[in-house]
Amino acid sequence: MEKPRVSRALRRMADKGLIEREPDARDQRFAVIRASRAGARLYARIAPLALEWEQALLCGLSSAERRTLHELIDRLETRVQELRAHGGS
Repeated sequence: MEKPRVSRALRRMADKGLIEREPDARDQRFAVIRASRAGARLYARIAPLALEWEQALLCGLSSAERRTLHELIDRLETRVQELRAHGGS
């Protein structure tokens, strides 16, 4: 993801009390980000729902088709990174 988009998302999550940020002790250019208690509770509520939805979505695919789908998605993600590295959007 693009750095500004990630920064905005993290800021919103921090504003809502879902994460805690602190400077990295070894390198001040980086931050250590952890789920807060509220963030962990929210994750515990939504993760099972997301996994259930994923299973419902993929249940019509065979194991081989799922592997192929994941491989294709990985290749597309790699291509997006290559395009961005060469000035594409």
